[in-house]
Amino acid sequence: MKKIRYLLFLFFLLCFANVKALTLDQTKYEELKIKRAYVVCEYVFDMASYNPSLKDLLLASQSCPTDKVTVYEIKISQDLNGNTTRSYQELLSGSKSATFPSIDIKEIYTGAIGTTNKKVVDSAPSTVVHNLNTKSVTQTYYDTLKIARGYIVGPYIFDLAYHNPTLQDLMLANQYNPRGTAEIIEAKTSTNLSGVTTKTYIGLLGSGSLSTFPTFEGRYVFRSIINPTNHNKESRTDLITGETIDNGPKDGDTSTTDSEDPRNKAINYNTKCMG
Repeated sequence: MKKIRYLLFLFFLLCFANVKALTLDQTKYEELKIKRAYVVCEYVFDMASYNPSLKDLLLASQSCPTDKVTVYEIKISQDLNGNTTRSYQELLSGSKSATFPSIDIKEIYTGAIGTTNKKVVDSAPSTVVHNLNTKSVTQTYYDTLKIARGYIVGPYIFDLAYHNPTLQDLMLANQYNPRGTAEIIEAKTSTNLSGVTTKTYIGLLGSGSLSTFPTFEGRYVFRSIINPTNHNKESRTDLITGETIDNGPKDGDTSTTDSEDPRNKAINYNTKCMG
């Protein structure tokens, strides 16, 4: 019986040894001969061939832990004397490191995600699934929130009267979209002097103008930056419980504005995002 158990253990060990993504160290990375790359959790974008779009970054972020979204920029260069310089920077925080980051990867992309321009370095499909309890948000329900202009990303609504979402906000929110999908809906409601109300809905990542309200599964209305490690520091409303945590900047408060945060620079949603 012990022998059978031992053989079964070896069988499962051999079968599932390749389930984990390839762990890159300095030596393995340099064997790939990539001079400059963006690494988003399990995805590497070779910057010599392709500058990833915002949609690429959102899709790649779905492989990240919900409390840790990272975008590493790795650069390797040589001067005329043959001296090699290496730099590593985490773009979302601006922090730099003198050592190679510890990263697990599955695919190297030289084109947009969804194309054949990739190299699979680990054949095991990603099993990362992010679940969140949600409720259906219809046109009628959305109108009760009284948001003049908002971004809908996955189950999150960003009230733009209070906060212009950062790249990290968008990547964290998109993790709860179905795997392989990414979209940012801009919803605007305005009333003219005659009392006529106009409502518009635009898919900023390619869908264009929508003819009707995009009923979706929602969870939170955010009025501040998302803080995945301490939700008590956020300003948000839970659409299911009705609970409101209000620790963000108040309306009219100029002491903390979006423009003061370098991560809140305007994002062009229709072009390549970085680089």
